[in-house]
Amino acid sequence: MPHTEAETWLPVQWLPGEALLRWMRFDEQPFTEPFFDDTLIRNRLLFEANRRRPQSVTAPQWLLQFAAAATPPDLLIFHISRCGSTLLAQMLGTDVDTQVLAEVPLLDQLLMRAAENPNEENIDLLRAATHLLRRNKKRLIVKTDCWHLLHYTLLRRIWPHTPAVVLYRNPAEVLRSHRKLPGIQTVPGMLSSTQLPGINPAQHHEVYFGELMSAFFDAVIKLRHENPGVLLLNYAAGPEALALQTARHAGFTLSDEQVEQINSRAKFNAKNPGQAFTEHPEPAEAPSFLQEAMQKFHELNQMLNP
Repeated sequence: MPHTEAETWLPVQWLPGEALLRWMRFDEQPFTEPFFDDTLIRNRLLFEANRRRPQSVTAPQWLLQFAAAATPPDLLIFHISRCGSTLLAQMLGTDVDTQVLAEVPLLDQLLMRAAENPNEENIDLLRAATHLLRRNKKRLIVKTDCWHLLHYTLLRRIWPHTPAVVLYRNPAEVLRSHRKLPGIQTVPGMLSSTQLPGINPAQHHEVYFGELMSAFFDAVIKLRHENPGVLLLNYAAGPEALALQTARHAGFTLSDEQVEQINSRAKFNAKNPGQAFTEHPEPAEAPSFLQEAMQKFHELNQMLNP
């Protein structure tokens, strides 16, 4: 059940084989972890009800009842991965009235359903789930998964007026980060053809990575031409500058205290908040399989700085 007077339950997973939604108990626990997967792990440990079998599930109609009243997010953050989006979301999320949804698995599942069949029910499921996860906060920021760049047009259909930013970075620096800790999108076959349309998983992992980066930059260049109001942000500008530019673009009014909180959060690692943030001063070299992505990276920079 979605909630009772004493408990708060939120949707967390679509069970495709059964066409059911799984719910998890949250009560007043905040979403403070870098990624929503981490929040799910914490909440599974906090509440015995979240570990119980059978699971708490409902038919999708339980969620659809919230679609009519669903309010859109106040900001969408797109990114090509490893380019500061996690830290940006956390900096803006230091405001107690702001809810940040960082790469929520359920939202990816519902978006992929809508990508395969963009009917009103599938779109309403995504709107309703996002609305419930907002938890009545004044402001909602959705940080998408990197591959959602390839579904930008659909997301703009769902939320046409929500301010959006896109973060990007030198592909060689993105590669360096993934070589240290690979993301699932960089492993051929880990994501479906719906999540990564047009990307061939049956190739060497380096060629696959180059093709993935090229596809992301193609998407950014295309949306820049079609949506000039979208704010594009180069990682090289630095975290504090990115946060302040994003806040202005989204129409967020920041107090002096909030700016101080943003600057303080910028000093720490996005994925390990207790660890001081350190940058790599040495330039990253671009191997041959990244040359096409590098060309598109420079093309994008020239578009923004003619």
